[in-house]
Amino acid sequence: MYEPIIDPMIFYWMDILSNIQRLPILLLLPMVLCLGITALSHNEYKEDQNFVHKWGKIVSTSMIVLWLISIPVSFFIPTTDTMYKMLIAKQVTPHTLQVTGETAEVIVDKISDKLINVIQEVKK
Repeated sequence: MYEPIIDPMIFYWMDILSNIQRLPILLLLPMVLCLGITALSHNEYKEDQNFVHKWGKIVSTSMIVLWLISIPVSFFIPTTDTMYKMLIAKQVTPHTLQVTGETAEVIVDKISDKLINVIQEVKK
């Protein structure tokens, strides 16, 4: 009886997911720095490459792969507002429509606008 309708952890995971959208931008600077250090540590005249260059190649390759994976992943993650609307739409059932007597679209728009406003005020 006292259980919440929506699990509060959902809001936490929605916030975390919205931060993942920034991952390609955040990975760009370290990737460029790592590629620069690797390029500077390369010595053509030595037969065996130095330690920094060997590890730089491994880390640079890993960061490039991670960056290339993060671009499409961040593209398909919905915005926070969209996630709120999806969550509210999931809670709208035929029973709630009969009780309120309004259409689902009107209910979702009203609730999502109020919820988004409240959450933005709380974040301030």
